[in-house]
Amino acid sequence: MIRRLSEGYRKFRNTARFILGNLSDFSPNKDSVSINDLEELDQWALMRTSQLLERIYRWYETYEFHRIYHGVYDFMTIDLSSFYFDVLKDRLYTAAPHSPLRRSSQTALYHILESLTRALAPIYSFTCDEIWGYLPSNPDRPESVHIAQFTPANQLTRELSSKTIKQLQNWGQLIQIRSTVLKILEEARKDKFIGNSLEAKVQLTGGERYDLVLNTYEPLLPGLFIVSQVELGTPSRPGKYSNEIDGLHVAVGRADGEKCERCWIYSTGVGKDPIYRTVCPKCSLVLKEITLPQNKLVGGTP
Repeated sequence: MIRRLSEGYRKFRNTARFILGNLSDFSPNKDSVSINDLEELDQWALMRTSQLLERIYRWYETYEFHRIYHGVYDFMTIDLSSFYFDVLKDRLYTAAPHSPLRRSSQTALYHILESLTRALAPIYSFTCDEIWGYLPSNPDRPESVHIAQFTPANQLTRELSSKTIKQLQNWGQLIQIRSTVLKILEEARKDKFIGNSLEAKVQLTGGERYDLVLNTYEPLLPGLFIVSQVELGTPSRPGKYSNEIDGLHVAVGRADGEKCERCWIYSTGVGKDPIYRTVCPKCSLVLKEITLPQNKLVGGTP
């Protein structure tokens, strides 16, 4: 029992460390993105956090502390570590430091950690007080978490319209599709067809049940599956590994192009930039933003 409780505590602490490490250059007052302008994945994460907070507050009132422990552990393991953080890492590590995409992620991470630290302070007293001291400074925040009030459960999502909240329900189906794709990728990895998922191109044929959501979110699918390319519809060259689960046909082949030395994604655009010859077009733009003064860029080139 003590071992299980320790595992839950470590999960919370490591989650907090991951978030704090990615907020080192973030100021809530200057860099926050409004909830309505966040990326849809970040809005989904805040919605899930809001739903968890509702349950936590209800369990506090009925003294069901064991439910709080299990609810938080499942949320951090399934929703955050296995999905949200996994998808988020590419943005956090490779996007331009001040890009809206990265600031959107940081805004969501800040709200998630701050609200959970308030909610869990009665249980993880010393750790929450320590986390509170390392959170990015905010003049409106009390000096100690133990004199702060709980974040209202609806505060994280009350700015979202009913249309946006309804659209966020699509992520349940996207997560199911992702789970199916990851199984095929793991099979290809075990057989050493690919070394890691970024060496893969995923081909999806969904039928009526999946076509709408796949076409709507097509630009996000490579990041969602953590692969280099995703191809929808009947492929001209089917991948070597394939399977069909619940009407979704998934095939995995080798990604086209060469490996970008910065983000490790395979792209046919690697080598086309005369300045940064070893990176993909996306990383090339980021590097120019980081290294070259904006007033020296004309048409995207020096």
